[in-house]
Amino acid sequence: SWSGLRRWGFLDKPGDDDGRYVPDLLDIYSPYYAYEIFLHRIHQQRCFPHPTTGKFYVDTQQDHLQNAEVYPRPVEPEAQQYPFDWYPYCELPKVAHREQASWPQHLLQRVSDKAKQVKQSLAEADTFIQRLKQQQKVEQAEYQLDLKELAQQISFQLELEKRRKEEIEELALQDALRKQKEEREQEQEEKRQQLALAEQKRIEVETERQRLLAVEVEKKRLAELKIRERRIAAEKAKAEKKRKQLEKSKRDFAVMSEPPDAFIPIPEFGGFGAAPVVSPAKPAAKSKSKDKKLGITATFLHVLPANGSDQSTKLALSWKPAPNWFTRASVTQVHGGDFSYNWGVGYSDWRPGTTSVQLNNWGPIKRGEGLAFDKAILSVSHKIDSEFLRGYDISTTLGMSTPISGDLGMNATFQWSPIENWYFRTTASQKVKGGPTNWSYAFGHYNWRPETWRVEYSNYKTNRYPFDNFREGSVTISRAWEF
Repeated sequence: SWSGLRRWGFLDKPGDDDGRYVPDLLDIYSPYYAYEIFLHRIHQQRCFPHPTTGKFYVDTQQDHLQNAEVYPRPVEPEAQQYPFDWYPYCELPKVAHREQASWPQHLLQRVSDKAKQVKQSLAEADTFIQRLKQQQKVEQAEYQLDLKELAQQISFQLELEKRRKEEIEELALQDALRKQKEEREQEQEEKRQQLALAEQKRIEVETERQRLLAVEVEKKRLAELKIRERRIAAEKAKAEKKRKQLEKSKRDFAVMSEPPDAFIPIPEFGGFGAAPVVSPAKPAAKSKSKDKKLGITATFLHVLPANGSDQSTKLALSWKPAPNWFTRASVTQVHGGDFSYNWGVGYSDWRPGTTSVQLNNWGPIKRGEGLAFDKAILSVSHKIDSEFLRGYDISTTLGMSTPISGDLGMNATFQWSPIENWYFRTTASQKVKGGPTNWSYAFGHYNWRPETWRVEYSNYKTNRYPFDNFREGSVTISRAWEF
């Protein structure tokens, strides 16, 4: 049935060798009746054969064109070159015009009679139509009257229904208000009963609680008495044990304000890179004799630098006129070198949660320079009191220091003492105005009590983080005396 379009190439893809472009009409989405319009144009106006019959338009129209005038051939401009061979107009064959013969007389009379009958029928139809129109007008008027009366009845019924509905709503509202009032009164009565029961229960519970509280207080009092008795007995046993230990010691003295176990006092630091000394404000030591001691301690040190530089010998003296107040001085003699000294005064408390204020000149001060106040450093530090850190045997000190002629700096010190008298300590310092971060470190064995030895490796040089400069440190061996 598609042989016509297939013959003209509309259903085939263009070949590679024929060089023609033929659209595939079946792949194009067309609007409604697009195919019929297209078929009309190409079949009737452009002389394409019909795709179903295969005939041209002039071949299918010969029956009704026998008596028609011969269509003149339209004047067209020069034919346009198309990709395929077809004419832009339709060829119509010439049809000879034939004269029509006259009709017989009897046929004409029959047609005339038939025309008269038709006219009479038309007149009767007009009369009937007029009568129907008049009857329709009367019925329309009656319908309008009936419709108006019906509208009045409906309006009256709606008004009655509206009034009846309003009365029902009013009665329902009154009934709802009455029920709401009854429910409110019932709820109030129930609340009064519940409050009465709750008050009665509260009184019973309070009475029972007072009784149980009295019993608990009595039990607690008895338990506290037992604990107090046990504590007194434990303190007596501890005092007896301590007394026996003191009798066996080399020197007969009693320790007052003794630091806790595994605690080592953190030394006070001076400026950036300055060498510290352990705070002389250590817990006081007092003999059992009634002779009052002078509060003077002395430390003798021999320093062996790890980098192989000259060894040195130091002597440090400190005087504590009052608890936690001190003044100190230290002299150093480098083997084969110069003699120098340093000094310091201030307030220092070794216990956590305290603040220390010191003025130190860590030197080295040469002969003839006096006290050299312009090189002194004022420092303030606070020892952090933390149960969490103490659980890990760690102590922390935060401080700030400023030279008499210099910039303000901040420092933080952390010390870990896993075993009593053994410690690892590091300090980080930073100027407030900026610059590199310095740090120092030390580890060793130290006992604050007199007549004990101290062995320590320390590096208090100006170490730029993160470099350690281990060979710049020193090994210190010292012994302390008390006067």
